[in-house]
Amino acid sequence: MTRTKILFVLLSLGLISALAGCMGADEATIYCDAFQVDGIFGDIVTPDVVNLDTDADGTNDALLVIAIVTRLDTSEVLYHAPRVTIPVWQSADGIGFTSDAFSFPAVPEGTLLSVRYISQIDFSGLPSPPFPPGSHEAPLLEYEGECVARPATASDEWSPGDGRLNPDRYAYAAVYCDAANQQIVVWGINSPGAGDRNDGSGFLALTVPYSDVPPASPDGSVLIAQNDRVRLYRNMQGELVVVAGPDAEGKEYVVLWDACPPTYVQRFILQGEHLQRTQ
Repeated sequence: MTRTKILFVLLSLGLISALAGCMGADEATIYCDAFQVDGIFGDIVTPDVVNLDTDADGTNDALLVIAIVTRLDTSEVLYHAPRVTIPVWQSADGIGFTSDAFSFPAVPEGTLLSVRYISQIDFSGLPSPPFPPGSHEAPLLEYEGECVARPATASDEWSPGDGRLNPDRYAYAAVYCDAANQQIVVWGINSPGAGDRNDGSGFLALTVPYSDVPPASPDGSVLIAQNDRVRLYRNMQGELVVVAGPDAEGKEYVVLWDACPPTYVQRFILQGEHLQRTQ
């Protein structure tokens, strides 16, 4: 798909208001039971489009992006859920949201589907005209087409394309060595093992400058940082370890690597004393 930019546009009463920022993607595939998009990019989110108060201080400070899948022949909504929260003065790709994938109830091959990423923009308190009153839907990304059958290997082969150390589709966290800012960055993934909802969206969990990483201790693993169920350790061997979870079944997701940049990365599911590789 040709790289295109789709403006945050509001259509109301013949008024076309181009809101700050735009969003696009390189490639997308509409399967009959899932959607995959890669190469997401976007402009900076500005204060005039934020719609979510993430720190409960009474002021909106982020843009909540929702994905909706609709079966066009019946108007049935197959999927409707938040996908990402973009903080003000950040962009989708700037926070690592460069790929997305989710599943929905299967439909017959060839069914015409619409996939939309939207946000609700609230104009309450702004003069009307020129701004329309109330809250209005702003389209961010839109795709429409006949769905195709998903290859048998599609559920096992997934590359988010954003430089994370752990490209596991069902991970509870995404781990990055941010060389540009000389820091370890860990995004939690709202899932059974992290966050406060199970919708696959991301939230910034940890940022640790390389200079703040302590030396290994002979007495055991050192907890470097923690945000709820997402933790970063340095073990006795000097390796870095991110642990996310547990979920309701007691499973924890583990990423282990040697250094930034890494020469090796290992990923596991830990349940009790049972450790299983994910790859």
